[in-house]
Formats: sequence, structure tokens, C-alpha cells
Amino acid sequence: MRIEEKAKRLLENKFFKEEIEKLKQNYIQRIVHSPIEDIDDREYAFRMIRAIDQIYAHFESIAVADKMEEKRWKIF
Repeated sequence: MRIEEKAKRLLENKFFKEEIEKLKQNYIQRIVHSPIEDIDDREYAFRMIRAIDQIYAHFESIAVADKMEEKRWKIF
């Protein structure tokens, strides 16, 4: 199985998507319910949300790499 197919399967996996969403929601709740003076905790939660988004985007880019490669050759 090619790496693109593995990434596609991961992104289509219901369990994976649900757990990613749970993680993000946990950090969002941490931001929403943090005391006003707890800036460090909110910043940490924000950084974690960004990291989760970057990890997900990484797999998305792998999943479409073959399509992008095909289009690249059609342009030239």
C-alpha cells in the first residue's frame, strides 16, 4: 500500500477523526473555562490546537500528493 493510500485511510477513519476532534475540543474548553489570569495555560492550549491542526494538515498533504504530482506534470 502506498503512503498516499495509508494517509487517506487514516483521514477517513471514523475513530481517528473523532479522537482528533475530542482533543481539539478539550483544548478549546480549557481556553474557554480558564481563569482570566491564566494566560500561560490558554497559550499552551492554543499551541496544542495549532499542533493538532498541523499534524492533520500533514496527513492531508500526504493524501493528495499523488494528485498534485499528476497535475504538476500536466502543467509542464
